Amino acid sequence: MNKKQSKYSRTIQASTAESSFSGILSVLLFIFGIYIGFESGWIEGSILIIGSIVLIGVISAKKQKSLLSRFESRCRDLGLEYKPHHSDPERDLLIGISENDGTVLAWCRVSDYEIYEKYIDLHDVLNVELSLDDNAIYKAGPIAALSAAAIGGAAFGGAGAIVGSLTTNQVGKGKISSLVLKLLINDIDTPMIQIPFVLKPIKLASKDGAARLEIAEKWTNLIEVMRHRIAERNQRQEV
Repeated sequence: MNKKQSKYSRTIQASTAESSFSGILSVLLFIFGIYIGFESGWIEGSILIIGSIVLIGVISAKKQKSLLSRFESRCRDLGLEYKPHHSDPERDLLIGISENDGTVLAWCRVSDYEIYEKYIDLHDVLNVELSLDDNAIYKAGPIAALSAAAIGGAAFGGAGAIVGSLTTNQVGKGKISSLVLKLLINDIDTPMIQIPFVLKPIKLASKDGAARLEIAEKWTNLIEVMRHRIAERNQRQEV
């Protein structure tokens, strides 16, 4: 990967060997508990099963805290501010911004062991598209094309037309296979950045589906507000 590509996107390790070993141990403990239940009685087996469930919960919380600490450290290194109200640590969807520089850092899990890191300079973004099952449900052009009327939130219909367009009443409540934020970048080596919110079929009406749709709305809104403010600053400088 060349220097320019590493600025925009890279893959990082999502879990440690210690947490992976603990996860395997908890699963083995659960299976052993079922075996003991059949062989010696369900009182002893239930204790092992409950213990394995508790251990899985502790491991999950520890992994979330560890990943969040790593992300906050990464934000500090880049001079960014972590945005907890626009993040979902439970689903490993984390975002930080620098409004002054117009930069965004996003982490999203793509497997049990990998996290995608996207570091984006919004000045370089030519097009923004939020795609649901390969159909664009929101799309916007480059900063230079943003009209003066759109500055200050008018493009969002006051309360937020982006959020309104992404309700389940509009996109449906059935299963979806993908929900991706696509950013076209003014760069030959890395012309497209994709941030996935959904990687496998999921019901939008489910708790997980609703949460992922909500975070996609928040990230799209956040990026577009930042781009509009960049456009506003550019217009002021031209006056």
